[in-house]
Amino acid sequence: MTLAVTLDPLDAVPVSFLNEGMLKERFLIAQYERMLSTGDFVAEQWRSSRERFIADMWDRTPTSGNGRRLEPIEAELGFSPDNVEWRFRRVKPKVVASKKATAKPKPPAIDRREIAPKPTKAERKQAEVALKEAKRRAIAEEYERWEALRGRG
Repeated sequence: MTLAVTLDPLDAVPVSFLNEGMLKERFLIAQYERMLSTGDFVAEQWRSSRERFIADMWDRTPTSGNGRRLEPIEAELGFSPDNVEWRFRRVKPKVVASKKATAKPKPPAIDRREIAPKPTKAERKQAEVALKEAKRRAIAEEYERWEALRGRG
């Protein structure tokens, strides 16, 4: 026993149409979630019902979502049925480095007369000895002053 099933030609829906509808709905759901996560104002009717959002936006949604996203027309008013539009994402232009030969700027001219020559090792040693001697002399003078004050008192 075989069953014969007859389909009304009007009931036959092309598979590509179903896929398009499913993709469009998935795209709208993604936009809905993105819209709620922005932190901007969202109209109560959309915030409370995803199905209402999809129904309101179904006919206004482009068939291809490539690079598009739902944005408010006036940012202060937020997301509401009368204040949204589809915009393409901004694409940053690629910066192409030019291969032109550019001369490096010359450093400013240095007047050699203003720069003192580096001291030699012997000169540095002599300066250290002179500094130690000056400190020793200052300590000796301070000690003599204390002794003088102590002897008077």
